[in-house]
Amino acid sequence: MEKYMNDKCPVCERQFEHGDDIVVCPECGTPHHRECYSQLHRCANAAKHKSGFVFESVEVEEEKKEYSSPQEEYEDMLRRQQKAAEQDGGEESKCHICGNPVEKGATMCIHCGAVLGSSPLSENYSQFSGEAARDDEIDGQSVADIADAVGTNATRFIMKFRKNRKVSWNWCAFLFGPYYLLYRKMYRAGAITLIVSVSLNLICQGFFAEKLTRYVKLINSSMYSDLFKGNPFENTGLLTQLAGDPTYKAVVPYFFIVFAIAIAVRLFCALFADVLYRQYILRTVKEVNDRLGRGDVFAPAPMFASPDNLTQKQMKSLFLNRKGGVSIFAPVAAYFAYSLLMQLISSII
Repeated sequence: MEKYMNDKCPVCERQFEHGDDIVVCPECGTPHHRECYSQLHRCANAAKHKSGFVFESVEVEEEKKEYSSPQEEYEDMLRRQQKAAEQDGGEESKCHICGNPVEKGATMCIHCGAVLGSSPLSENYSQFSGEAARDDEIDGQSVADIADAVGTNATRFIMKFRKNRKVSWNWCAFLFGPYYLLYRKMYRAGAITLIVSVSLNLICQGFFAEKLTRYVKLINSSMYSDLFKGNPFENTGLLTQLAGDPTYKAVVPYFFIVFAIAIAVRLFCALFADVLYRQYILRTVKEVNDRLGRGDVFAPAPMFASPDNLTQKQMKSLFLNRKGGVSIFAPVAAYFAYSLLMQLISSII
């Protein structure tokens, strides 16, 4: 009856308190103290029933608390989860994907990012509920551990990992290519793919070096200087003249080859990113579990919590999320490094 804590009994006009025995009118929803309702023998708003009256409760606004540190916020979250579990008779809410405890009323799991309060995603996913999820495994590794290591968008990847297909399609990997692999912390695969892409572009530039040099001199000449000062398509005469120039025609195959290389690299990433990520995540989880098997103990980072407030399981979840998860810095740094390298090479040619 927590939602009536800001309301008053219409009979005695006393505000409801925790522990009060409250009954609700089945017709309009007005709350009463049970004793008051028994004395009146009817709802206090019975006269309003014919007009379609419906009781509206005064919403209890949760006091917004300001935290001095991420550690204090995390500790308060754990306390609220424990309090919610106690109010539910000791049965705490659990994520239907990873099985970790979640705060009552939460819309997203803080451990795996799964959307809460929704039905299972498919028939194959129906077993991911409550305690059963903790015993669910993929290639011998706990689904809860895998969800911790994946972090964002864990629901999609767990479903992909279950199917274990040789190839699958990943639109993000197609759009961003090697940078997506780096974003998902597959540094080795991302670096190799990026190096292959750069190498193929350099080889292509080597074959067309002389023709590219003549082409650069041509478009920088006084003949075409006005073409690139504004929108080239506004000067159709010069654009047509350039398209018919033998020097331009000689480098057209280069542009097609570079485009084909970019598409080929992105197709590779789109088709094999999920497979490579599955191997990476399972390997990461296995390494962490092997460490635990050897008797290692995880120490919490100071910004999260102290050893007294985090169990080894919670520290393991945080450790898996840091080892897995995503990286914004890696793809951004790689993009700028690639751009600088290509500009440097272009200037030399």
